[in-house]
Amino acid sequence: MGVKNGSKFLHSCSKLTLTEVSTIAKGLARDSSIQPRVIVDCSNVVFVYNHYLNPTDAVAKHLSRLAAPGLVIVPVCDGPNRPVAKQATHARNAAREVCRIASIVNRDDIRLLKHQVAKDPNADREELNKRIQTLSSKLKANERQATITIPRNFVADLDHELEQARAYEIDGESAGGYVEQVVMSEFQADAYMVGQVASGSAVMALTQDTDIPLLAGDCCISINVFTKGSYSIVSTSAKAIQNAMLHLSADTKAEFRIAPVPLFDGIADCRVRAMFMLMLGCDVYPGINGVGPKTLEAMVKDSNHNGSEDALLSFMKHKFMEKTKLTTEALETYIDSIVHEPSNTSPASPSNSDELSDKVKRTYMFNNQPSRLPKYLEEFAVDDDFKSGVNMFEGPAIGNCTGVSGRSHAFLLHEGHATPT
Repeated sequence: MGVKNGSKFLHSCSKLTLTEVSTIAKGLARDSSIQPRVIVDCSNVVFVYNHYLNPTDAVAKHLSRLAAPGLVIVPVCDGPNRPVAKQATHARNAAREVCRIASIVNRDDIRLLKHQVAKDPNADREELNKRIQTLSSKLKANERQATITIPRNFVADLDHELEQARAYEIDGESAGGYVEQVVMSEFQADAYMVGQVASGSAVMALTQDTDIPLLAGDCCISINVFTKGSYSIVSTSAKAIQNAMLHLSADTKAEFRIAPVPLFDGIADCRVRAMFMLMLGCDVYPGINGVGPKTLEAMVKDSNHNGSEDALLSFMKHKFMEKTKLTTEALETYIDSIVHEPSNTSPASPSNSDELSDKVKRTYMFNNQPSRLPKYLEEFAVDDDFKSGVNMFEGPAIGNCTGVSGRSHAFLLHEGHATPT
């Protein structure tokens, strides 16, 4: 998941070395009497190395480097299925298809211009060559955007690379650090990672996405810069970052930076955080036009909630429905789609030798099991009995889109025009 302008809400500590990051992680682990586990969003990290000849190998080496100073690294990958509610997935697929088509047009235009240069004696060759150069740059960019995807068989190949590199073992050169078996989440890595951090099973997350620290809340410290020897950590909580920095030596070059809009700092209710994400724009809803960090901050000030998060949530819901004309039922469905995404592993995960039975109950972020779900979120049901019982209700009207390249998907009808399913 991603949140528009999400970085504006995060306090940070930059200019860290890997040694300093490991010092912080081990210090936090000692404070909580747990292992220094850092949970890594490999489906995010692989995009950082997408331009490499072998991105999977690059990710495996990156994980081994992280473990070397004595950290326990937990690699987590997206599952094979995206939740129906994650509409941004379809938008990204469409954007890639647009880039693919644009690259075909670019290539054809370049061919015609080169033919003109070669065959037309009256042509302005200098001008034509400039146009060819411009189109070549566009072609390269479009082809790159069209092919930025997770490698096929990424999870199995990453597991193999780590095993071959003996990253799963503790050796004399690792300072006690190692990489745990690759975990594949049931849906996306985000929910599993938030669940692990919120439960205190991990001291840090590693991802460039802002949605994990924003949704997990003040308990989460996330490593969001982790390449070229430079590291940075972020959190919705200024106190969390400052406490982490207490584990650094006095001569550190690390720099603390307060969030430009510290709106999430101190917000305990995950439904309030989800409400903020919906207004800004996230993977389940595109957001409200004209609502950015400063506008949202002004709305919160206008709420006069006096520290009551229930009052704040009620006020923000009213504002959201006023601006979008959505029903209460539709808004609650969007909130549930964020806070009730299951945090299970997938039956196909290499770390899961026994397949999940059809009757297994799901786990959820913040131990927040839903009591009722609309049909739109049926795939988030606790178990089969939940699906067939009174816990499921019809909910907002659902439409169906044929999607890109015939890949159909469901969506709530108020978002567009389609025939109800």
